[in-house]
Amino acid sequence: MKIMVAILNRHPESVDKIGSGIASIVVHTFIGGTRCFFVVRTDHTVIDFSARKCLNRPNPKRSNRVWEMMRRYRYEIVYKAFMFNYRRKI
Repeated sequence: MKIMVAILNRHPESVDKIGSGIASIVVHTFIGGTRCFFVVRTDHTVIDFSARKCLNRPNPKRSNRVWEMMRRYRYEIVYKAFMFNYRRKI
């Protein structure tokens, strides 16, 4: 969950997505059969977020070299995070 919280903190609307606090982050099937990440807040509300938006956003504190490395591995990171959460549900 620490990895997903770190990814969520990079979202352009992370303050709105986190809201009252994070109880958990889960993967569920969304409209059309696609799987999406959802934040379950401490007040029991649920909101979706795009990991792609989080990973595609450049961090001004990092150098261009680090940004390029992050951009190259973004799909691998999303896949591993997804598999970690999916295996925990089985």
